[in-house]
Amino acid sequence: SMIHNKRAVWAVWLLVAAAAAIAGRSADNSLRASLSRVHTSAQASQFSSYTAAADGNVGLSADLRPFELVTKVLRIVKDNYVDPVEPFDNQKMAHNAVKYMVASLGDSGSRFMDAKQAKALAELAEGTSNGIGAALKIREVKKEDYTDQQLTVVAPLEGSPAQKAGLLPGDVIDTVDGKWVKSHDPYVQAIKLAKDFKASIADRKKAYKDAEALNKNSMTLEAAFDTLSTAGEGELALKVLRRGKPLTVKLGRARVSPPAVTSRVLEGNVAHIRMGILTPKAGEDFQKALGQMRGDGVSRLVLDLRNSPGGSIKAAQQIAGSLVPGAKLGAVVRSKGARENLWATRDPKAARMTVVVLVNEGTEGASEVLAAGLRDAAGAKLIGNTTWGNAMESTAFRLADGSGYTLTTGKYLPAKGADYQGKGIKPDAILPMTPAKIGTADDGQLSRALSVARRPAA
Repeated sequence: SMIHNKRAVWAVWLLVAAAAAIAGRSADNSLRASLSRVHTSAQASQFSSYTAAADGNVGLSADLRPFELVTKVLRIVKDNYVDPVEPFDNQKMAHNAVKYMVASLGDSGSRFMDAKQAKALAELAEGTSNGIGAALKIREVKKEDYTDQQLTVVAPLEGSPAQKAGLLPGDVIDTVDGKWVKSHDPYVQAIKLAKDFKASIADRKKAYKDAEALNKNSMTLEAAFDTLSTAGEGELALKVLRRGKPLTVKLGRARVSPPAVTSRVLEGNVAHIRMGILTPKAGEDFQKALGQMRGDGVSRLVLDLRNSPGGSIKAAQQIAGSLVPGAKLGAVVRSKGARENLWATRDPKAARMTVVVLVNEGTEGASEVLAAGLRDAAGAKLIGNTTWGNAMESTAFRLADGSGYTLTTGKYLPAKGADYQGKGIKPDAILPMTPAKIGTADDGQLSRALSVARRPAA
């Protein structure tokens, strides 16, 4: 559990440090050599917007006294522990050190990934999924006695098993093949009753047995991410909670690479461009699509960001650059209060046009930055449902063996309006509609957007 993980953080980390010292290596040089920062555009298991990390080495404290201390303890353990301690699995120890250190931050956006999970993340950043085909994220929900870390669907990918099975943004994955996805310590209630002098012995025993049974038939969030975001044979049975109500779905896993951009011209000479994952090439693809339609005389645009689970912030800047070149889209605040403004790129072929943006609960990360930026810089009207509410910047770091971790490294702030972290961006016109109707004849949100786009300019 997270509680046990936090207690083990320093013990595991210091053992790794000691192992490095015994091998006669400088901990500073060893870690500098093994760590390399990599830029990815998006995240699968915790899919969000990513930014390139600055080049250079990772700074480490010059105070190595803890290393010396634990080296002594480790030698005593090796010489005196009743059972053989060798061979030490240095890779496993190192992975656990990184895993527990990152987990100890208590931030669901910062997590360790093994090589397979890191590869799945990198592939999804490019718009490809080998799992159920859904962007997934941990959403933290505060309970009376604990924080529930719910594995939640941000958005299913177009044509994916997740979409075909009917998964929707906001669905909480409760079980996978009958195993509970461990969203919190199952012993919380038992511990609470153990401290309650009014509780009967029978109730205390039952609470403990229930927790023990639940824990035995569970899987970690990491294992669930692995199962749902990587290739595998056979069908999966998921129990999801949709607005608190249980729903059972069965689906397989497949390799899908939906287009990042789809476009068409609708009645009234209005361009409709729908964005999926904002891959690194999505900005260029958007510019090409818009340029072709402008050549046909289109001067009004409905930009559809519904079920667009973020991705590359640079792609968002490029898209905005075709509509409001050089405009300020907001800012990002990073470590130690460092602040950097976010600007739309300058597309030499850009031309002012009426813009309406469609958003919903599956609009997340970089797509939220884009929606807010166009609202503030271009006066675009937002129509649909309140967005996901992720204003955090995440950076992916890769280790030398292919594993890696994500780290929350900043927070996006809109140029105007309030901070939307955890609350989402509220549209100018709220029009409730299930995401299942997107692209159908009953797509009332698109109909409203077209109506607004066709209005004469003030």
